[in-house]
Amino acid sequence: MWMKVLFLLLLCLSQSVWASDSCQAHVRRIERETSVRASCYCGPSLSRVLAQLPGTLRVEAACQMRRNRGFGKSSPLRPGVDVLDLDRYDADGSYIEGWVFLRGQLELEGQVMLSDDGASFSARQLYREDGGTSVLVNNYLYFLVQLSQAQAQLFKPPRARPGELACKTRTARVRFTDFEIYRVDTGGDGSRPGRVEVLSLGPLKPCMDG
Repeated sequence: MWMKVLFLLLLCLSQSVWASDSCQAHVRRIERETSVRASCYCGPSLSRVLAQLPGTLRVEAACQMRRNRGFGKSSPLRPGVDVLDLDRYDADGSYIEGWVFLRGQLELEGQVMLSDDGASFSARQLYREDGGTSVLVNNYLYFLVQLSQAQAQLFKPPRARPGELACKTRTARVRFTDFEIYRVDTGGDGSRPGRVEVLSLGPLKPCMDG
């Protein structure tokens, strides 16, 4: 019995150390990119984060979170003090700004758009104009997930001559692992998956306007 208790204690300790290391990695990266001190929800302060996430996704860290007050003004949220609601717009219709790091997997069926400008994935059948159940999920996981060049190659993009814009789209079932979601005034907003596994692909079709 005591061996089982010891094992559980060691497991909890190892997970706590891993979470702390992971959080510090996010802090160091953001401080390197922004040259300002980072403030993150992670570890115990994640208990104050509200997010209804699909699949096995969970919030690993949320950093530099602030409320946009308009006219170039914003107010920072304080981890461990303020509740961070990633599912809702503010009363004035604005959304939280900052970086959100998700850990876990999500399997989706949708459309991948492939062009010279890059590649993105959207599950438009799940997208809702009013933000749906969760603004974070609706706007950043179901719509315009940005794919790296290496990830785009997994969807077998068409070959085009240099300078020729060849926009194509195809249906795909995809398993995503981990996400980085960013909404910052200096770099726009979007989401990037850490890993992409293509489960099925439909035929290539021309992109349609709208």
